[in-house]
Amino acid sequence: MVIGKNQNILFYFMLFFFFYYRLKNGPTNLHELVTDLNTKKRKRRTSFTPQALERLNDAFELNTHPSGVDMSALAQQLNYDREVIRVW
Repeated sequence: MVIGKNQNILFYFMLFFFFYYRLKNGPTNLHELVTDLNTKKRKRRTSFTPQALERLNDAFELNTHPSGVDMSALAQQLNYDREVIRVW
């Protein structure tokens, strides 16, 4: 049973470390911690410049289903993440 006790100690140590780290570097109280654990963080909405929107609309008019290579090239030209271009 020594192995079982050591596993329990390790489990509780890891659990304590996890909550300690989250409280130290994240939420300031228990309610925020529980809420933070239950919600997925969302990335801030991207703001497109008028020039970028014009370029995106032009590209969409030429091809409504661009390939991954096309999206990557457009993302690089506009200095946005490829995922931002894909979702747009």
